[in-house]
Amino acid sequence: MNYSSISKKLLKIEEDFKIALHELENDDIFENKTHIIWDREKKNIYKKWKIIKGIFKRLKFMIKLGGLNYFFRKNYNNFLINYYSIKLYYYMLLNIQKTFKYHEKFIRQFLNETYNENYSTIARYVYTPKFLYYLYFPKKIIYSIENKVDKNIIWMIYKDFEIKDKYKFDYKNIYFHVKYKKDNIILKLSKFFGIKISNIRFKFSKKGLINKENTEKFYKIAKAGDILLTRQTFVATNMGIPGFWKHMGMYLGTGEYLQKYISKK
Repeated sequence: MNYSSISKKLLKIEEDFKIALHELENDDIFENKTHIIWDREKKNIYKKWKIIKGIFKRLKFMIKLGGLNYFFRKNYNNFLINYYSIKLYYYMLLNIQKTFKYHEKFIRQFLNETYNENYSTIARYVYTPKFLYYLYFPKKIIYSIENKVDKNIIWMIYKDFEIKDKYKFDYKNIYFHVKYKKDNIILKLSKFFGIKISNIRFKFSKKGLINKENTEKFYKIAKAGDILLTRQTFVATNMGIPGFWKHMGMYLGTGEYLQKYISKK
């Protein structure tokens, strides 16, 4: 194993995270003292989280690379790399949590709906036995292996993170992770069966009210943005939708209107 390369990669991960965290901390959303979140603020968080997510994935790869090496197995190089990597992961997660502050609930929900590798997935990772083993391993014993590890990674023994607060091991992280997975399965099943049901017709008729005469009357009174209520009597989707008017649509305007007033950007 090339310990010099691993050392450089971990230092680069830490450096990249500090830059990404600084960008996140300066986001406009954290100056907002209310719970009203604008679309622009969502897009900014989306972009910045994408970078942070990538950094966490790189660090998770480094942690998995070392496997689970217990101290008594005397593979001190891999043990130290795991110890440092997990401490770094914990430090990064704690700083993310501090940055989110009272917006955490919204950001957690928003990211969970947007990314597979979301905030709850990353936070849940610290509950693994491997994390707990390294996080609470006595620092005094770590000092004793200075002469038993590769010279390129000795600095990991003495590098200490400023962790004054403990990360909250609240099981919301597990709950939201499981909820995301469950909702994702339900969504896919609903979409699949919804498409199948929408194609079921109990009666086929070529006649209808959408003809040339009625269309011309509609154009004279309709305005772009009008909501249209519709009903088809003999379709299977009616069984699952309450009320007489089962479906709706929005009138966007004629082709000439769209070309004239709607931007092509």
